[in-house]
Amino acid sequence: MLGSILDAILQEIKALLSGTGATVILKINFKSSKFPDNNGNLVLLDLEAAPDTIQFPGGVTRCDYDFGMNSYNYEPDAYVDDDSGYSTSLLDFIDTIRRHFTANYGNFVSTQNPYIEGTGWITPAMGAIFDTYQFQFTLTGIINADSIDMSGLIMGYKIGLISTAFDFTTNFIEEAIPLEIVTQIDPDEPIS
Repeated sequence: MLGSILDAILQEIKALLSGTGATVILKINFKSSKFPDNNGNLVLLDLEAAPDTIQFPGGVTRCDYDFGMNSYNYEPDAYVDDDSGYSTSLLDFIDTIRRHFTANYGNFVSTQNPYIEGTGWITPAMGAIFDTYQFQFTLTGIINADSIDMSGLIMGYKIGLISTAFDFTTNFIEEAIPLEIVTQIDPDEPIS
């Protein structure tokens, strides 16, 4: 379950940011010493924990995952003495990710422009994890991104998202035994 969910999220982020020059990496695969020089945007997807994982009577497992989408930009104007608005426009990149992943589109898949509001998931993989696991995101906040050891002036924010997913493959309840014999009870007689 977790592998297909992470894969779907990575596919969706890459599709959302295609054409922007952004680099998308699963955080456990990130090593700043091996990262090529990049003057664009960087997104590190982080699966922080799943502390509220429980199994219901009957076997269905509910997993509440805690994701972080760390978004980084090289900030060329740290003092913001450039009146062009470029530095503050970098925050629009973070808003694009937040809006897209908190819209809870369900299983609707769109081939339209992802920047148009309400167009839905871009990749079939996101629709598939919704259908299979009833997976959805809930926004938990935007905070400073985890620090990374890279040179340059880096501005970063982390979009906190929690999700719930249900794993029905662990369900062990068997079908009920079919009713074969019915005995009619006198309707005038009280039920005891």
